[in-house]
Amino acid sequence: MFEISNTAFLPELLLEINRAKNCRKASFRKKMHHVDPVCLEQNSIRELLKKILPKEIASIEDNHFGVDYKYRGITIDQKFSFGALGENTIKIRVKKRELINKSEWTMIINRNWEMELFETKKLALFVKRNWGLVQKRLVEKKEAYYSYAVRVDELYRIEEILPIKTEISAQEVESTLEKLLLISNEENANLALLKEQTIIDDSRRICFEPALAIIAKQLLCRN
Repeated sequence: MFEISNTAFLPELLLEINRAKNCRKASFRKKMHHVDPVCLEQNSIRELLKKILPKEIASIEDNHFGVDYKYRGITIDQKFSFGALGENTIKIRVKKRELINKSEWTMIINRNWEMELFETKKLALFVKRNWGLVQKRLVEKKEAYYSYAVRVDELYRIEEILPIKTEISAQEVESTLEKLLLISNEENANLALLKEQTIIDDSRRICFEPALAIIAKQLLCRN
């Protein structure tokens, strides 16, 4: 079932697969006398998120396309960058050398319990532009997709990503989500100006017309 390019990495990769599958399963945890500390820590973070995330955010279980949350139309994929794969590493799904992920933003939670957010399209570009690098870290092979390990620092460096970082607190998270909303709206306004046509954002039920986009950008510059 598995095709691992780096055999020295095999034990850690297999362990990560089992951890990822079992961390969320309460029935599994009850049956085991010993619970993986990484699972406990990640589940503690999940419980904290449930308490502090704003009421406007909806939890979505999309195990294939990587959408975990939706905030006022913005889709977010949440990942942990610590675990058996090592520090500063995430797992991604790929099909035909393209990232399988329909989220607009990727939210990584690191070992220090901090959030790091960036646009998912930059991760998709990383996979497309650096396939030779990505394919060396095959984690899992399934009929519908392949899973690969990606070093976060490598991703940030190659794609020149400056993630939005925030603490996991109610006030900080809500403020950051509003920032993501503004960025997404500004990008749609710029797209409307570039194409000189109306851009319709179905997820947020917003139309971006070129004339209105100019006014909106002027108001943003004043602020």
